[in-house]
Amino acid sequence: MKSNFFSSIKSVSVFMLVFLFGCGDSSVVSSDSYNDETPPVVESTSPANGAGTIVGTSIVITFSEAMDITSISANTEDTACTGTIQVSADDFTSCVQMSEAPQSNSDKDSFTLQPKSMLTRNQT
Repeated sequence: MKSNFFSSIKSVSVFMLVFLFGCGDSSVVSSDSYNDETPPVVESTSPANGAGTIVGTSIVITFSEAMDITSISANTEDTACTGTIQVSADDFTSCVQMSEAPQSNSDKDSFTLQPKSMLTRNQT
C-alpha cells in the first residue's frame, strides 16, 4: 500500500524550479543601511505541485516578499529549460513553453504564467 502511494505521487509530480538569488525587490526598502539577509521563498503555487491533470489553467507563483520583476523570467521560445521559473515533468530534460513573460501583481510578490499549450497529465 505504501509503495502504491509513493508511486502515485511520483507519477503526478511536477518539478517547479525557481531561482531566487538576486530576485528580492530592493526598491521596497527605503533605507540604504538596511540589508535584507532573508531570501524570498515560494509561499504557494497554483495549481499545487502534483495536482494531476489541469487543462487551460494559468500557473500562479506567490513569493514571501516583493520581487525584482526584471529578475523573473520564463522560457517563451521553445521547450529548453531556461529562465528563472521553469516547469517540467521530465526532470528538466525539457520544460513547458510559456506563451508570454510572467505577469506580476501590483505588489510584485505574485506572478502568473500561461503555458503555450495545455498541460497534460504529469505536468502539474
